Amino acid sequence: PVDGRYRMRLPSPGTRLDLTVHLDREEGRTLTATVRGTRREATAWTLLRLAARHPWSTLAVSAAIRAHGIRLYLRGLPVHPRPDDRIPENAA
Repeated sequence: PVDGRYRMRLPSPGTRLDLTVHLDREEGRTLTATVRGTRREATAWTLLRLAARHPWSTLAVSAAIRAHGIRLYLRGLPVHPRPDDRIPENAA
């Protein structure tokens, strides 16, 4: 399940990037996700160079996520449908 209280730590990046998301539920903290890295300037040239050096990275990550999901499903992990709590277009 994805219900619970999400806490995010998103400080302004300095030379390092450090983002953390916690999911707290009644039984305690059930998820902690962290992204860490070194800050780089996102110029058009840098992005093009990285895309040329790693052309399949996005596809590889997407395939790995799906493969992991299939493995979990085959091991019997229950599937919980995503709640339909999207914000209506005219609400903003």
